[in-house]
Amino acid sequence: MSKNLGLMFGTLALVMSIISMFLSLKSEPLAFVELNEVYSECTYAKGLMAEHRRNNKTILIERDSLSKLFKSLINDKDQYQDTAGIVSYYLKALDDRIGSLNSVLDSDKERINEKVWNFINREILEFGKSNKYHLIMGATGDGGIMYGEASLNVTEDFIDYLNKGIAKE
Repeated sequence: MSKNLGLMFGTLALVMSIISMFLSLKSEPLAFVELNEVYSECTYAKGLMAEHRRNNKTILIERDSLSKLFKSLINDKDQYQDTAGIVSYYLKALDDRIGSLNSVLDSDKERINEKVWNFINREILEFGKSNKYHLIMGATGDGGIMYGEASLNVTEDFIDYLNKGIAKE
């Protein structure tokens, strides 16, 4: 029992040290940005996604049309006498083609995401330096930052900074 008590006091001391360190940093310029909002409001990301839709319009139309046909065949499959397995063959072929089209679209979206996050990360460094922040944390809604005072939220300021940089290019 004394070992558990010692472990509990050690953990409590560690937590108190971390809290004390955080409170001493609070006098330093700290901030956070809501990353999902930054991404969705980033002019660069919007432009790349519009380009993605334009460049892949034919693929998107084909995928959507094949998906509708696939769903229709699945819903009506029992009405067909599929003794030779023809309907099953076409369902498999449609499913394969839809998967192939989705792969093309997904790899293009991954390329775009990588470009956008590289851009955002590069710009957050410049934003932090030019505004003399010691630390800017990213909130993603996954528990990384559970709470932050509204005064520490610089999301809107960063979005303005980010999109002004796009206008310069």
